Order: sequence, then structure tokens, then C-alpha cells
Amino acid sequence: MAFYFVYVFVMWLNESMMKAIDNCCGGAKAQETSNEFDGKGDDDDDDEEPGPLMQAVAAPISILFEVTIPDCTKEESKDKYVVTFLMSIFWIGVLSYYMVEWASKLGCMLNIHPAIMGCTLLAAGTSVPDAIGSLLVARNGQGDMAVSNAIGSNVFDILLGLGFPWVLNGLIYGVALSVDAENLLVLSIILFVTLIAVYLACLLSGFYLSKGLGAFFFSLYFLFVAYNLCHEFGIIDF
Repeated sequence: MAFYFVYVFVMWLNESMMKAIDNCCGGAKAQETSNEFDGKGDDDDDDEEPGPLMQAVAAPISILFEVTIPDCTKEESKDKYVVTFLMSIFWIGVLSYYMVEWASKLGCMLNIHPAIMGCTLLAAGTSVPDAIGSLLVARNGQGDMAVSNAIGSNVFDILLGLGFPWVLNGLIYGVALSVDAENLLVLSIILFVTLIAVYLACLLSGFYLSKGLGAFFFSLYFLFVAYNLCHEFGIIDF
């Protein structure tokens, strides 16, 4: 039960932050235009409104985002887009830090293996902003940007998300980091094969995002989670 509440809380934090960023950068107007184009009225917006309890819980975070992230849709804040971008990155870093800390402590308290926490809670929590960003641009008719975001985020995580901290460590402390590369080659091959499978699946479907294609992507994720858990628990040794 504690795992569930922490999971919901992390998902809510990420979603609240992305909604605030979207509102600041004009995403709300794009969504209204998309709804009008699809023939959807205000009834759909009312259905998506959170309940009173969720609104009360989200109010402090929403106010904090509105105060610290300039609203680029306003005339007096249009030239502050750089500040909006930097503050968005800052809040992503803050929320990601606490998400990792809470997930680690929760795993210790509930005696949950770190591999399970990493493949489920942390993986989902760090990917929610990417998923919401891809969803917003896809609804705006920019499917190529959505796909590029999904693939490019992995490249960014590996090359800059790991490379930049390692460079800072070398410059500040002057020592090399010891990296656990026991299963690095296999995971790299899995990532490469997954990217190829994603492209081939999209090619065979005519680059049309269907339910079957979504189910195929779901199956790839669960296969990866199953392999990672089997490796961590010693069921398989490759």
C-alpha cells in the first residue's frame, strides 16, 4: 500500500509540473484548438478536471510552479522563455532527486529489491515527463517530434546524463569513477535491438500508431523487465 501511494504521488508531481510548463508555453491554447478541430467541446475538459481532493493537494505545487516559471503566453513575459526553460529543468532535477531518494528509502523499508524499484517505479517516474511531452506534440499533429523525443531521450540520458556528471567528477575531484559494467554490454545490445525493433515495427505499420503497435511496444517493455529481474535474481547468467 505504501508503494502504491508513493508511486501515485511521484506520478502526480511529474504530471503537475508538466501541466504547468505546458500552460506557460502555450500548450493549453494548442490543446483547446485541437479539441475544437476534433469537434470536442467543453464537456471533455470538464471530464478531465481533477477532483476537489486532488486540486487541494496540487494547489501548493501548482502555485509554486506559477510563481517560479514565467508564463510565456503573457505579453510581458514573452522575452523570458530562457528563464522558463531553465526553471523547468531545475524543477525536473529537484523532483527527480526526491523521487530517487524516496524510492530508495521505500525499497529499504519494504525490503524490495533495487532492480524492481529501478525497472518499475524509477523507470516510470523518469519517463512520465517524456511521455507527456510526446503526447502533447502528437496531439498537435507533430508525430515525428514525438517519435524523435522518445528515441532522442535515451541518447541524451546515456551521452549527457552520464557523461556530464563524470566530466564534472574528474574536474572537481580528479579521480576516476568505478562503474559496474558487469551487464553493460548485454543491456547495450538490448537497447540497440529495441531501437531497431521499434523502427521496423513502425515501418511495417506504415508509420501509423495503431493499437497493435502499442501492444507490441508494451510486450517489449515487459520482456525487458522480465530479463532484468531474472538476471538480478540469478535465474539467468547472461
